Amino acid sequence: MSYTDEATPYYVQKIPDKVLEVACGEDHTLVLTKQEGEVYVMGSNQRGQLGIGGPSRGTNVPVLLAELTFTKILSVRAGSFSAAMS
Repeated sequence: MSYTDEATPYYVQKIPDKVLEVACGEDHTLVLTKQEGEVYVMGSNQRGQLGIGGPSRGTNVPVLLAELTFTKILSVRAGSFSAAMS
């Protein structure tokens, strides 16, 4: 599924762990899991803010940010950017 600007809510089933924290940016969202400390990203990636490669259309389905799986993430923040603290 690709990112769209439609505001139709739907139930997200792609995150396999309980959610500890959610950070909402201008056009994207970060989700931090409680047990594993993994970060899932979704939304626009027009400026590369998801961290899943260079600028792209983005995704409305949560995608595991595999680049951060080497350590447990403790906190996430978002604005016009994305940030994670280990």
